[in-house]
Formats: sequence, C-alpha cells, structure tokens
Amino acid sequence: YRKLATLARGTAGPGQPARIEKKLVEANVEDRGEEDVWQILDAIGQGRGGEALDRLARYLGSSEDPMAARLSFFGLLASFCRQLTAVVGLVQLGRLPKAESSYPRFKDKVAPALQGEIPGGGKNPLAGLHPFRLHRAYLAAARISPEAAARLPADVFETELRLKGESREADAALAQLVAKLTAPRR
Repeated sequence: YRKLATLARGTAGPGQPARIEKKLVEANVEDRGEEDVWQILDAIGQGRGGEALDRLARYLGSSEDPMAARLSFFGLLASFCRQLTAVVGLVQLGRLPKAESSYPRFKDKVAPALQGEIPGGGKNPLAGLHPFRLHRAYLAAARISPEAAARLPADVFETELRLKGESREADAALAQLVAKLTAPRR
C-alpha cells in the first residue's frame, strides 16, 4: 500500500490529492495466481463452472511444474468423483433425502446412513470421510442425474488417459471433466 501511495503522489498534479487508481494497481501488483484447490472443488460442487475453470487455470498457470499440479489436482478431483458416484448410489439405495441443506440435520440423520454398512456387504467408500466433506459431496451429488453418475467413472478414466499422454491438450481434458461436473442437471 505504501508503494502505491508513493507512486500515486508522483502522478498527482501540484495541489491535487494523490489517488490510487485501478490502473495504477493493475500496473504494479503482480497476480501470483495462488489458488486453493478446495475452493476449486467447492466451485465444482456448487455448479459454478466459470469460476471453477478460472480458478483452475490460475492454479495451473502459477505452478512451477504444471504437469505435477495437473496430476495432483486430478487425483483430488477423481476422489471427489468417486464420492459423488457413491453418494448418488447410496442415496438411491437407502431412499434418503436428496438435498438436505442443513448441515446439523445432515450430520445427525443422513451422514450415518451414508457411512453405515452397505446392504449386501462390501466396503463403504464413504466410511471415514469427514462429515463436512461428505455434506459437500452430498450436495454436489444432488445436482447430478443417476445416469450422469453412472457415466462418471468412465469420464474420469477417459480424462486420466488424456492427461497421461493420449492427448496433447491435457488442460482441455481436465476442463472438459470440470464442465461435465458443473453442467446443470438435465
């Protein structure tokens, strides 16, 4: 702020107050592009595709190793997709409410059912997930049709293949998956 004030004083005419204008800030402040991957995932989960893609581009653009950042983010996104698929299936199986927005009610009534034993046996993929993250995945899953959830593992696999060498446009592959996840439910 001190630097901007000094620069503003240098551009002000005699007897005029120094004003920090937007142009001065844009010319002298560097955007480091630092992004929190959890905010990107939250934007995806809430269906804010434009914001998610902008944040993802900043995240990848500011990294020292874009390939490592891309694969690291993809690992988190793939895990989120597995959670979405599991939530959609378990909500249907358990005939649970599809969009309980109250976190306390979700934590008390829905989360135990989602994290409990699966009818017919098998390991529950949601067991041990923190209730807050589960609630975020649950709300995101409410935006996805059962058909889209059934295709999600194939979409993730195709994206992984494209990221790991079957495409020259790895960022486009990741952006396409984000766009599918944020598209309105049909």
